[in-house]
Amino acid sequence: MSKPLTEVAFSLGYASGDDDLVRDFYVPCLSSAAKYSRAVGYFRSTLYVLVGLAFSNFAYRGGKIRLVCSPHLSPEDIKALDGAYEERDVVGDRTLADVRDLLADVESRPVTEFLATLVACGVLDVRIAYKPGRAGIFHQKIGIFEDAFENRVSFNGSTNETFSAWDVESNSESFDVFRSWHSDEPGRVARHAEYFERLWAGNVAGLKVKDFPSVAREELVAARLPQGIDDAAERVRHLVGAPKPQTSDKPEKQSPTTRRTLQPHQSEVLANWRSAGYRGIVPHVTGAGKTVTALQAIRDWCANGRPALVLVPSELLAKQWAIEVEKDLSNLHPMVVTAGAGNSRASWEGLLADLTRDMVELGPRITIATLQTASKPHFVSRVQGGPHLLLVADEVHRLGSSGCARILTIEAGARLGLSATPERFGDPAGTARIFGYFGERLQPPFGIPEAIVAGRLVPYDYYIHTVRLTRSEQESWNKLTETIKREYARLPKGIGGSRVPSDRFQLMLFRRAAILKQAQGKTDLAIDILRGEYKDGDRWLVYCDTQEQLGDVLMGLQHNRLPAYDYHSAMEGERGATMGHFAARGGILVAIRCLDEGVDIPAVNRALILASSTNSREFIQRRGRVLRWQEHKFSAEVHDCLVLPALTDDEVGEETAILRTELRRSAEFAQYARNKAVGMELSVLARQHGIEDFDVVTGELEGNHGS
Repeated sequence: MSKPLTEVAFSLGYASGDDDLVRDFYVPCLSSAAKYSRAVGYFRSTLYVLVGLAFSNFAYRGGKIRLVCSPHLSPEDIKALDGAYEERDVVGDRTLADVRDLLADVESRPVTEFLATLVACGVLDVRIAYKPGRAGIFHQKIGIFEDAFENRVSFNGSTNETFSAWDVESNSESFDVFRSWHSDEPGRVARHAEYFERLWAGNVAGLKVKDFPSVAREELVAARLPQGIDDAAERVRHLVGAPKPQTSDKPEKQSPTTRRTLQPHQSEVLANWRSAGYRGIVPHVTGAGKTVTALQAIRDWCANGRPALVLVPSELLAKQWAIEVEKDLSNLHPMVVTAGAGNSRASWEGLLADLTRDMVELGPRITIATLQTASKPHFVSRVQGGPHLLLVADEVHRLGSSGCARILTIEAGARLGLSATPERFGDPAGTARIFGYFGERLQPPFGIPEAIVAGRLVPYDYYIHTVRLTRSEQESWNKLTETIKREYARLPKGIGGSRVPSDRFQLMLFRRAAILKQAQGKTDLAIDILRGEYKDGDRWLVYCDTQEQLGDVLMGLQHNRLPAYDYHSAMEGERGATMGHFAARGGILVAIRCLDEGVDIPAVNRALILASSTNSREFIQRRGRVLRWQEHKFSAEVHDCLVLPALTDDEVGEETAILRTELRRSAEFAQYARNKAVGMELSVLARQHGIEDFDVVTGELEGNHGS
């Protein structure tokens, strides 16, 4: 993965007389960025924004550019816009003329073809801005780079995207640079970003903004190179007489003998997948290399020109998959398009049929799509399913939801699911849909003990801490339990006689679980634990359940002068800076659910779980986040907060159901921990509360204890 923008050494400004603008600023930014938003002058001059792209790995990493520029309007055009003529015709005609001028220019033809290829592949999205009825042209010049961690760099000044502007020997050009992570600069970056978003949406007074005219786009895209971005970039590099760049992030094309070697468990599971008719689910634990396994399946399937469709639950995972495809499959020269994940519908919709069609002459094709996009009718209807298509689903448990039912109508000759825990918690019908479409769990198993022995995860110690419910929390638990029992008795029976949970029933379960997750005593307990355990150089991850709980814990830690930072999905533009600071210097990262899927922080060596969960997938994922191997990381610690019933005259009743719920999770953690004495602690705790049938080895509780 590329380094964040925070690791680039920026000057406060750049001038062409003193700096090589491409080498010193433009390429370093593109090599770290995931997004580039640019407002410039004429469309024809914006062509040369692409020259710098040829010297970075921006497109290969799934980078996206949004460009706002102006057509070259003559006085007659401006007069027409001020009159009764149709604006779209004038702007469209002038933009089409600009495109044809570019295509006719033999000298710049390689750069034009590069532009066409980027547009066709969805890397570049262009909109046209103009001032109707005014002699002036749109000539705002700002740019914003943003990396995968939401760090941003903005610049403004006299620079335009032309050869002369970026050439070190050109006329004088200069611009100022601002960084979002510097205390005195984020306001300027935010203003630049806010302006660009308004501009992109057409909400700037005195300007009109249009999508790139369709006729002009069609003529431009027709000039794309069928070999793809790599060859188009190489032609641009040849044009300017520069060598092919070598960066740590853009590897040389790999031969089949230099790709990552599969471990025995990965090779065996793929062999069993093929034996099962290209059906099955890889249920290997987090950190076991499920993505690498799937990439090998994709390589084998696409090598003869067949297409693959990869489905992921989040934008972040879509970006990570694009990076992995680039690293592992570059020797196949596949056409890779991402649907969703911030890409406009127009960037992929017209390509989807060909991307999934049974035509080997089109070559290897890989479509990466978020579930939010893939579940839409306009997506599914364009997929050309059949025996030729491979469908890979990362975090396959997500596809059992009713919202993903449409995806499971796609006909695919090969189907591969990935999930450490493919069963859906409390949803047997959804689980049945998953296994019905993808097939059964594949052998061999590869769990926590196998991953630790293989060095994929580090060994860990497990410590339990207890907190009691208040009397009012206990009363709320008991009342909800009685209501849940009555609702359960009314549920209809499904396949095999199991109850089919209703939305109302699941809501009741969530409400009751929230009582444990948000127990009042957890905040003080967390502060006490960390005040006693934290040491300089530690990297703690604290899992909270709600924004309110996160805020209370964060405030308490900071009051005790501990280096604590928050991390949650509502943060605007700060998550990348927080994560970068945490990885470099350590501290305490206080987070909520946004870290359960798709975000790996291997530097974490100690964790405290406040968001207790009975959902095995959630707590297995949380443990996996902490145990991931990293150089110089030899072990980890997991601290768990167990909720006990309130002190009452009779604890051996409904109150013990609370501890039974907590013990099931704790037994799973204790089973593979190095400190085996924690199992004895759990057994003692169970007996102290009247639970005699607890098996610490299996985590099972004998008998039927209701809901």
